[in-house]
Amino acid sequence: MKYLYWLTIILIFSGCASIDSAILTDEEMVSVVGLAREKVLSEISDLSKEELFYIKPQQPKYSYYKIAGNYADYTFSWDIKDNQRIVVHGRGDILTLEGSKVERLKQIKEDKY
Repeated sequence: MKYLYWLTIILIFSGCASIDSAILTDEEMVSVVGLAREKVLSEISDLSKEELFYIKPQQPKYSYYKIAGNYADYTFSWDIKDNQRIVVHGRGDILTLEGSKVERLKQIKEDKY
């Protein structure tokens, strides 16, 4: 019975630890967003002043799914103008943006009847 008690305590604490590790801290998120912004600025050479206005000060939309440790699927995107978006996405170490790609995408707006 004594072992069952300790096993339960260990499982509760390990479960809580795994939940917390799935979320980036505020400092990690600021760092990762900065890396994504730097990657966009270094890889897309033909950014206009208007596009820089959206990328430099604006917070991107982002989503990530941590798989194990820092390994994650992630996406950071900035909406530019009405129909364009700049996206940094990848799979790898999210803290270094390992495996990331930068793309300029055109959004297709559907007509609503």
